[in-house]
Amino acid sequence: MKLEFNLGQKHDVPNTWKVNGKSAVLTKGKNTLSIILDSVEVYLEGEFYYYIEDGVTVRIDKDDLKHLEYLFNKYPVEEIPHLLEGMYSCIYYNKQKEVISLFSDSFNRKTLYYTEREGTFLSSTELKDVLGTFDTISYNQNSLYSYLLLGYSTNNYTFYQNVNRLGADAVISISS
Repeated sequence: MKLEFNLGQKHDVPNTWKVNGKSAVLTKGKNTLSIILDSVEVYLEGEFYYYIEDGVTVRIDKDDLKHLEYLFNKYPVEEIPHLLEGMYSCIYYNKQKEVISLFSDSFNRKTLYYTEREGTFLSSTELKDVLGTFDTISYNQNSLYSYLLLGYSTNNYTFYQNVNRLGADAVISISS
């Protein structure tokens, strides 16, 4: 199984990981922050305002990796969206457990689209990056009906067949 992750615009030189012999490729965008620690690699795209710990609000300045490194060292990945306030999406790679997790802020203000087909998992903050991998694009009729009746698409569906969006407070984890 090949895992591909794409945040934002394409970059010329991707980072490649091996997860139990399976390749995982990350193509970073222009605004992607990278945090490389002993046991994890974290790639974040978006804006970060503050985090709350023990009732204390800690402000995060632009590109402040020190506070972000602290959060990812101290807390499990499932808790980060509840602590970190902002508009962001994240790819989190735990080297020891060989698990890759995707999440966004708790209100899902920075939409993360994904698809899984033919043994490939692709994720991007840009819908065009995901749709660009399809030979033909099919529409999701149920999602279109839902939008016409309710004014929004239900669940995590998009208007396109086999393309989903990450839900609010959702974490997707992929392991070998």
